[in-house]
Amino acid sequence: MATIKTAGTVLNWNSVPVGEVTNISGLSSPTNKINIGSFADAVMKYRPGRRKAGDFMFDVNFNPDNTVQAALETDRQAGTERTVTLVAPTGTINTITFTALVMNYTISADDDDIYKAQITLKITNKPARS
Repeated sequence: MATIKTAGTVLNWNSVPVGEVTNISGLSSPTNKINIGSFADAVMKYRPGRRKAGDFMFDVNFNPDNTVQAALETDRQAGTERTVTLVAPTGTINTITFTALVMNYTISADDDDIYKAQITLKITNKPARS
């Protein structure tokens, strides 16, 4: 199995790199399960249903002068849906594209550290890999 180093990964919001990204997680879109079992079944039976809108989270080193970080908060307040593109540094199918809404933008700081922000997106379509 090939491994990909994270250095060089680019996360774009509305076609512009976010910058200062330190962590990504949760690119999910789980499938709903439909119970098709009956009283006669000894074991529950299921069929796949529609996919649920999952979450995508990422952390950044907070930079109040970064226009994309500011746009994320502006878009959260306005409820604006944007295109997100995650590009891994290597591989033949290394790009994931989806649309999303910013659901949460939290700024935090620890003693003797730097300001950070945690952003949670709600995926609004099926992510496409290319």
